Order: sequence, then structure tokens, then C-alpha cells
Amino acid sequence: MGARASGWMVAVVLGAVSVAVAVAGCRSGTDEAEEAPPAAAWVGSDTLTADALAALLVLGQPLPVTEAVARDLARHWVAVAALAAVGLDALAGPEWTRTVVWPDHRAAVLAGRLDEGTASLREPSEAEVDAAYAGPRFRLPARIVRRTSAQDHPDERRRQREAAFAIHEALREGAPWAEVVAGSDDDEGREQAGLLGLVQRGDLGPGLEGAVYALEPGQISPVLETEEGYEIAYRPRLDEVRELFARELAAARADDARQVRVDSLVAAARVQFVDGAEGRLAALAEPGARGTGRALARWEGGRLDDTMAVRYLATLDPDDRARIRADPSEASDLLPAMAAQELTWQALGAPGVDAAGGMRAAAADWTDRLAGYDDVVADPLAYMEAVVARRRAPVTVPPTILGTLEARGEGGSISSPGIQAAVERARRMVAGAQATPGGEG
Repeated sequence: MGARASGWMVAVVLGAVSVAVAVAGCRSGTDEAEEAPPAAAWVGSDTLTADALAALLVLGQPLPVTEAVARDLARHWVAVAALAAVGLDALAGPEWTRTVVWPDHRAAVLAGRLDEGTASLREPSEAEVDAAYAGPRFRLPARIVRRTSAQDHPDERRRQREAAFAIHEALREGAPWAEVVAGSDDDEGREQAGLLGLVQRGDLGPGLEGAVYALEPGQISPVLETEEGYEIAYRPRLDEVRELFARELAAARADDARQVRVDSLVAAARVQFVDGAEGRLAALAEPGARGTGRALARWEGGRLDDTMAVRYLATLDPDDRARIRADPSEASDLLPAMAAQELTWQALGAPGVDAAGGMRAAAADWTDRLAGYDDVVADPLAYMEAVVARRRAPVTVPPTILGTLEARGEGGSISSPGIQAAVERARRMVAGAQATPGGEG
């Protein structure tokens, strides 16, 4: 799953969409005698109808009209509708603020405490930066991606493939990477010249990672077909990214030092897991599951109980929790990391730390984020329309909110029949618009 013990936050983001033209006049083209399909998604009494989801798919043309895309849109609607159900006043209150910011606050506190227990790390020298950049461990790659998937229409896949090869040809002919990266479908990465940050083996998907580690500085990869679509990787020369690489190398060295200390604490504490702990953790990932205070792991001076495990699980993306439920073996990787996090907190978290001040700072950051949510909670569907039409950037809903609501049985649901009905209607609407002179639905 890639969950890291230091973060415990998996962002919920809406995938980037490519929008060129909104198809007008197609909102009410359904047959009144046709039986109403089930809702595509709902949160409490608020529903996303199949017709409304179909309209989003049409509005987002040339967004692929597939079940995968429709499901992503429905999931994001559920996330923002959950925000609306809670309300801004409540979200800004102390109860929800503590729920939202505690993982970030705890991670910051632990980083400070772990740094106190390690020798101070100096900034890497120029020679060390040179050696690390040329070495086998780290890479600071950039990429261009044209997004598509196996579920997309063949015409869409062909269009994206041709776009990727056209970009690659421009690079081969000498076009600057900084200009050509504008053709990437990765909105966030495009603003950073496509840079993915400092990576190590295992951080990237297999199709991209092999290419990245095969590149010499200044080289570009061939067009790669990956699970995200068609990608082109670039390994910048060190003089292009020296300052960023040095900064991220220093951060990676600090992470290494912290991890050494965590490992020593875990080894000294002699952690023992209770029989059946993995299966119980998988069961705790079920919506509405609650802890009873029973131990999942014990060590000298402390333990991880299932109540705290539920709190950790609530910080994970709903898709990650679904994978844990579907495959309990996922819990075997998560449980030791969770125990290490709790053990380290119990050993180091409280003494000598301005926890109250840190929480206030984290709360202020959360309040600042809420300032941009007014339109989201006022009308989630109108917000979704603005996102697919590229009039507004999508918001990120903290997994802690979604996980907490899910644990209460208030997290909303998605209906596969409703998703299918929306896709079928959207395809009919698009076909009708294309068949009508002038493109009107």
C-alpha cells in the first residue's frame, strides 16, 4: 500500500481530467417513460443521480466515458458531499480539527523527538551531492504523462499514444523539456517541470522505475506504456536541479537517521503480536468497525490496542482500507508499521515537547485550508461541474474525515448499477450530440 509510519496521510485527489468543450443542451434528453436508474452515489440523504453523473461525463468531454472515470468522479463527489454534510462550522471546531490534524501533528512531534536523539546532521557537501547523484540509490526524475487506461475507448488510447509520440519527437528534435512538459496531463507535476521529487527503488511503478534507473543525466526515455498511460521520463543534469537535490538528499539522510532510531527502539522493546492480529486488523477496516481496547501487539512498557488501530486506519484512503478488507495479507505489512508508530510515540512523544503549541499551529493550517471550501460545501454538484469544466481546481479531502465518517457508518456509498447506468446514458448523449448537425444534443 505504500503507507509510511511517519505520515499516515493518504491524500484523496480527483484524477486530472482533459476538458476541451462542454456539450451543451444534453441535460434533459432522457426518455421520461424510462425507468429511473439507481443513484450513482449518496451521502446521507444527498444523492448523485445517474443522470447527474452522466451530465458530468458529457460536460468533461473529451473525458473518456468509462466506468473507471465515472467511479472516480462519484468517489470525489462522495468526499465533498461528506464535507457538506459535516458543515464548515463543525469542521472548524475543536473536535473535527483534532480529528483532521492529529496525524500531521504527531508526525511532526515524533520527527523532532527523534532528531533530538540522533547526532546532528550537517548539510551534504558538494562532493557528497555529486556522489549521491551519480550513485545507484537516488534519482530525481521528471516525467510527462498522457493519461489513459485499459478501460478507455480504443480511439482515446490511440489519441493519447499519438500525443505522447509527438511530444517525444519534439524532444528528440531539440525542444526544451521545460516547454514540452506543458503537454503533460499531470497538472501538479507540470507546475514543477514534471519533477517527481527524490525517489528510491520501489517508489515508482515498474514500467517507469526501470526506465528512470536506466537513464544517464540529460537523457530521455522512449515512450513508455504504464498503468497510468503513456509516459516519457527525463533524468535532469545535476546542474539543473542541484539545489533541489541537495535539499532532498539532506531530508532523506534525516529520515534514515530517524528510522535507525525507530528500529533500535522496536528491537529493544521486543514487540510481540497477538495471535490472529492481522485478521482482526483487516476486520477493523470494515465500515463502522469499532475497537474494544483489546491488544493487537504488546511490548515492554506499552501496547497497540484495536481502538488506536481504528484511529490509524481512519487516516488511510478508503481504497487502501478496501484493499485491507479484501486481502488480509495487506494487514501483515501494515501492522508492524502501525506498532512501530505507536511504540515510538509512547516512548518519545510526550516529554519535553510543546504539544499544545504544535497542535495550535496545525489547527491554524487546517482553518486556512477550510477558507477555500465555501463553494464546495454550498453545492457539491455545482463544484463538480466546475472541476470537470476546468473552471476550478479540485480540493483534497483529508482521509481522516472520510475514515471517521465511514467508521460511524456515515461515509456514503457508490452504486455499481448506478455507475453503469450513468455511463450508458452519457454514451448515448455523446453519440446523439455527435450525430446531430452542429453538435447539439
